[in-house]
Parts: sequence; C-alpha cells; structure tokens
Amino acid sequence: VLRTPAFDLDNNKTITNATIEINSKGAAVIKRQTTYIGPQHDYYRYLSNSFSNEEVEREFREMTNLPAFKINTLEIKNSDKSPQSVVDFDISVLRYSSKAGKRIFVPLNKLTAFETIPKKLERRIHPIHVKKQFKEEDTFTFAIPGDYKIESIPDEEILLESEFGKYKIKIEVKENILVYSRLLEIYNVELPADRYDDLRDFYKEIVKADGMKMVLVKKKA
Repeated sequence: VLRTPAFDLDNNKTITNATIEINSKGAAVIKRQTTYIGPQHDYYRYLSNSFSNEEVEREFREMTNLPAFKINTLEIKNSDKSPQSVVDFDISVLRYSSKAGKRIFVPLNKLTAFETIPKKLERRIHPIHVKKQFKEEDTFTFAIPGDYKIESIPDEEILLESEFGKYKIKIEVKENILVYSRLLEIYNVELPADRYDDLRDFYKEIVKADGMKMVLVKKKA
C-alpha cells in the first residue's frame, strides 16, 4: 500500500479576479474569472465534460453563494497539459447590497467567503487532524456609482497567522474604485484535542473578516 502524495498549497489553490460594479439601487454586475489548480479543478472538468449547458448553469446556481441572479455568460475552460480549470462568468445580481435611506451596505466578499466553523463541543476527545490544505488568492475591484461615496470601510489591512493557517486582507481606495485583496491558507495539521477551541476561534475570525462590508453614502446635491 502506497500513500498518495500530499498536495502543497501552490498545487491546491484557486486564483480569483473579479470586477463588481455596484449601481445606486444596490444591484451589481459581476465579472469573475477563477483558476482552479489541483484537486479543486476536478469537479469543473467533470461538470463541463459530462453535462449540458443548461445543467452546468443549474449546478452553478446551486453552488454560488449569491441571491437571485441572471447569468449573462458562463464558460469553463480545461487545460490539456495540467490539472487546471478556468471558470469565467458574467452575472447580474439584483440585490447584491442592502440599501437603507441614503446608504448602501456592500459586502466585500460574497464570492469566496469562508464558512467553515467546527461545531462547539463541551469536551473534545480525539486529536485534531485537518486533512485538506489549500490556498485562495483573490482580487476584487469594486466600481462605486458616481452619485455615491465611501463613508466607511473596515481596517485597510488584516493579518491572522497561526499553525492552522494564514489570512490576509488589504484594501485600497482611489476615487470611486475599491480594490480588495485577500489571501487564505488553510494548513494540514495534527494537534492534540485540547487545541480544538483554538482552531475553532481561528476559523471564526476568518468567517467574521470575510463578512465585512463597506458603507456608501449618497453625495449631497
């Protein structure tokens, strides 16, 4: 019996670039390209090779964490030379942001948000073994409507590091453009049971940071 080789971070990662154009009603047009490298690409290769366009769109809707949206274009391209797939899409989302009076509350990451929080346990008995390590590199460029301005944003830089992984955010603003850069690394770890709450707290911090929003306010006439 042979052990299959473990994938390092650079051979099990996704790279996402997206432009998100917000309008004054809180809707958005999103153009996104994601490159899946390593095991994560398997699903998309299978999907594009085994299903009709209608079935691919149906699967895409079910696995996309966004409110109701219209698909303008959707394309999956698989590499013939490496374990890699590229997914391009252009979608229109009617309620990407929430609007209240003269303000619009815009989620900074509804495309790749981390959602894994282990359940709370009174007492952990077994050792911790995170078997799947991976990396995500994201760059989202937000275009803000001309009659609005940024009222507030979260911290411009966030860095979380531990033996469980690494999480980094950087936010840059220039006129009506906000660029959100994100790095997430989840490590393969084996630790004693008494470290369970530490792992859970680290994941909770990532989920909290991925849920941040910027606030837009309407300019005075």
